[in-house]
Amino acid sequence: MQRLNAAPKGWTLFHATSATSSSDLAFSYLDENPRSDKVAFCVDEQTRGRGRQGRIWSSQSGDGMYLSAVIAPRGELADWPSLSFMAALSLLQAVQITLPELVARLRVKWPNDVLIDGHKIAGILLEARPPSLVVGCGVNLKNAPQIQGRMLPVGDISMFSKNQVTAHQLACKILVCLSKYT
Repeated sequence: MQRLNAAPKGWTLFHATSATSSSDLAFSYLDENPRSDKVAFCVDEQTRGRGRQGRIWSSQSGDGMYLSAVIAPRGELADWPSLSFMAALSLLQAVQITLPELVARLRVKWPNDVLIDGHKIAGILLEARPPSLVVGCGVNLKNAPQIQGRMLPVGDISMFSKNQVTAHQLACKILVCLSKYT
């Protein structure tokens, strides 16, 4: 894992080519630095990423943007679940800013999905370790995994836009958007 110099102002951003999940890297960091804020971890592939309800999210290198951001929310712990909306809005805004041609086609499906034309392209998972919160995000950039039994069709950005965005570009934009709310 290496620390990247190209991070948004106020953030520390680490990168790894592979990890079980970006959130595992965040929690390992929190073990040593329990009062962290504005530290993020981006990985090229996850071998055992996590989703809601215990779902496993695996990925191939370069197919997506996998980011976990550590924030120290203000306010009461009981209010932290409402931060899911903040995370979803930040992710939505980051995609809108990065790919403005998709603005009218993007939607948030409460509580943790971002859709393009009804296809799930991104998911969010919040995991608390007071006084910090880990905001995990996964965005399908290309080669969306086909998952049996899903209510929503799965998609990726390359299905809907000819413009390409790198995982690093999108990760940095998400962190900038998160900064508005934290």
